[in-house]
Amino acid sequence: MLVRAAGGAAAAGGVVWGGLAAAPAIAGAGAIMLLGAMVLLGPVVPRPAAALAGAAAVRLRRAPGVLARGGASRGPRRTAGTVTALMAGIGMATLLTVHAESLRASLEDGVAGSFRGGLVVDGGAGGSAPRLAAEIAALPQVEAVAEVRTRWGHDGVVFVRPAPGAAVDDAASAIAALARPYGAPPVREHAAYAAAHAADVDAFLGVVYAVFALAVAAALPGIAAALALGVRDRAREIGLLRAVGATRAQVRAMVRWEAAIVALSGTAGGAALGLFAGWALTGAQERPFTVPPVPLAALALAGAAACTAAALPAARRASRLTIRDAVSG
Repeated sequence: MLVRAAGGAAAAGGVVWGGLAAAPAIAGAGAIMLLGAMVLLGPVVPRPAAALAGAAAVRLRRAPGVLARGGASRGPRRTAGTVTALMAGIGMATLLTVHAESLRASLEDGVAGSFRGGLVVDGGAGGSAPRLAAEIAALPQVEAVAEVRTRWGHDGVVFVRPAPGAAVDDAASAIAALARPYGAPPVREHAAYAAAHAADVDAFLGVVYAVFALAVAAALPGIAAALALGVRDRAREIGLLRAVGATRAQVRAMVRWEAAIVALSGTAGGAALGLFAGWALTGAQERPFTVPPVPLAALALAGAAACTAAALPAARRASRLTIRDAVSG
C-alpha cells in the first residue's frame, strides 16, 4: 500500500512539474500515471469517500442514510470497480472540457483578442511560411502583424491590423494576392475566424460528450450488477430490518442512497482529477486555465444521475423481499 501511495505522489509531482515547467509531455505522462495510481488505490478509497459523501444522506434520510453509508463502505473491492469506472469517465471528460474552453479563452484573451476588427490569414494545419508574416507587415495597408503557432486545430495563423484609413477589403485583397504563392491561405475578418474557431471547439466538445455518454452507458451494467450482488449478500440484514419495522420504502431508499453515495464519490474524484490534470496541461501549453462551471456541473450531475438510476432494479428487488425469505436466504 505504501508503494502505491508513493507512486501516486510521484505521479502528482510529475503533473505539477510539467505544468510549471511548460512541459506538456511530462504533464501528460504524469496524468496517465496518476490515473493508474488511482485504480491501484481503488480498494482503499470507498471507506473514507463514503464517510464524506454519506454525510448528506445521513442528514436527509437519517436511518436509511446511515445504513446506506455503511453499505457503500462495505465490499471495498466491489465498490472500487464502480467508483473507478465513473471516476475515469468524469475525469477524462473534465480534462478535455477544460482544454477546449482554455483554447477558446486563449483566442479571446491572447494575441487574437488584441486584433479584433482586423484580418486573419489562416495557414491551416500545414501552416504558412514564416516570411509571409514579414511580407504582410511591409504592406502599406497594414499597421501591425502577429503570428501565432498553436498545437491544436490551426498552425501558422497570422493576425493583421489594417492601417488607419485603409479599407478592410483593400487590405484583404492585397494580403490575398501576397499569400497566393504560399498556398493561397484564406484571408478572413476576425469575427468570421472567431466564429469558425468557436464552431470547431463546440464540435470537439460534442465528440467529448458523446464519448462520455458511451462510457457511462457501458459502466451502468457493472454498477447495477454490483448493487444487486450487494443486496443478495445482505439479504439477512434486510430481513432483520423488515422484522424490526423498516418499510419497503425505507429499504428502497437505503439502496438508492447507497448508489448515490458511490456516484458522488466517483464524480467528485473524477472532477478533481480532471481539473488537476487540466490545470497542468493548459499551464504547460501556456494557455489560460479556464473552468466552465455549467458544462462541468452538467457532466457531474449526468454521471451521478445515471449511477443512481442503475440502482432502481436492485432497490425494487430489496424492497420485495419478504421477511421470511430474506432471513432464510
